[in-house]
Amino acid sequence: MGAGRAYRGLAAMAVLAAGAGSAPAMPARAGDGAALPPIGQEPHIVRALVSGVVGDRIRQACPDISARMLRVADELWKLERYARRQGYTEADVRAFLRSGEARAEIRAMADAYLASKGVEAGDVTAHCRLGREEIARNSQIGILLKDTAARPGRAETD
Repeated sequence: MGAGRAYRGLAAMAVLAAGAGSAPAMPARAGDGAALPPIGQEPHIVRALVSGVVGDRIRQACPDISARMLRVADELWKLERYARRQGYTEADVRAFLRSGEARAEIRAMADAYLASKGVEAGDVTAHCRLGREEIARNSQIGILLKDTAARPGRAETD
């Protein structure tokens, strides 16, 4: 899977995190028949997808940090499986992904997280600092990233 495709996939799933107000006309049903909340209100999905967008913003802004593409793809597949196990259908996901409102909301959540960490758009140093902090913490964001400056001369394997 190409680098851009994997991150686009994670970013596409990331819009799932912002579904408040953009639920499908018929609520999804869990296996026991109970109505599911809109995808964007499911906490695990929200955390994972906001992390993906933040990671993407960091790697775009910081020249020393790149994506761990195999890990990104793996996390995307895990999240898709999780959503399906919760009872969301492919149609539910697809409808949500088409929501421009959802994309705007997820970007706003990512921006709020970055701002809470003192990172402003265009501030390369702050993006690199936050990326390295997340990598060191092995956070949900950090596992998606690698610091290429920390490994000079080593071939990238993922």
